[in-house]
Amino acid sequence: MKNHLHLQHHRHSGSVIHRRHTSYRAIVAVLLVAGLFIIWLVPYSNNKVSVVEPQSVFSAPKPDGIPFIASPAVNSRVETDTVEVSGTCPKNTQNYVIIRNVSKISGSTTCSDTGTFSTVQPLLLASNVFTVSAINTTGQETLNSVSVPLYATSKLVKSDISVSVDKGVIFYVPKVGFSWTINLEGGASPYKVNIDWGDNKVDSQETKDTKINSGHTYQNKDSHTVVVTVKDSLGGSQSNSFVATSPKKQKVVNAGAVGQINSGSGGSSAIGVVRAAAFGLYVLVFAVMLPFLKHQRYAPEIISDEAKIMEQ
Repeated sequence: MKNHLHLQHHRHSGSVIHRRHTSYRAIVAVLLVAGLFIIWLVPYSNNKVSVVEPQSVFSAPKPDGIPFIASPAVNSRVETDTVEVSGTCPKNTQNYVIIRNVSKISGSTTCSDTGTFSTVQPLLLASNVFTVSAINTTGQETLNSVSVPLYATSKLVKSDISVSVDKGVIFYVPKVGFSWTINLEGGASPYKVNIDWGDNKVDSQETKDTKINSGHTYQNKDSHTVVVTVKDSLGGSQSNSFVATSPKKQKVVNAGAVGQINSGSGGSSAIGVVRAAAFGLYVLVFAVMLPFLKHQRYAPEIISDEAKIMEQ
């Protein structure tokens, strides 16, 4: 009994066009490669990442009240070039107090467990009007307190330099860098700017710019007092202090901001090892299968005697 095979002939030469069936080996190779590639894309399951945008995000209750300046008294006269600003602040959570002079951030300090704060502030040659606000570790800030204007004796104020910053409190993650902007007004350029970060690291520069883009990386979780000292070309100087802290509780959120840390098990090194191994295996499998995909004949052509005679 003769085998009958339906053959397709070339439209010009009349020769038989051989048909081939699909190889299961090729399907397996494609699935294997796709699976390895997916594994490479998926992050390590136990890894947790905290976002730094531009500062770290932490969990904390909202401050339950507005701080109040108890000293100095409103419209009091100050006979020194600095003044101690103290008062009360919300103590329901981990709060910090931001001090503003003429609406510009000039310092910060910690709200104590007893709900009080105190910090020394430099006086400006012109007017001095202090307000304070409380901020928690999530960046939630209260309204400003009642304004406290002061009268400073101009002969005792040694400099007309004004120092302010964009962020009153620096919330950082260890080993993750952050940026911080310092603004200068008054005085005579060039300025000599000294930033003592409170961890035995000091940055110094001389500049004519009134806007200084600084930054730092702390290695450990702690609280630091950052002191910014500015001297101008006429010998005048001004020093302001601020808080830099890494709170204990960190809120785990999705990655994708300016900086990242790994606070769960696994860590970034584990991710690198897993992905590197998966990618290496992916390349190896592809290299081994490539010759088969290019040169293998998937199935021998079955052509009956009758077909051969017809072709001739």
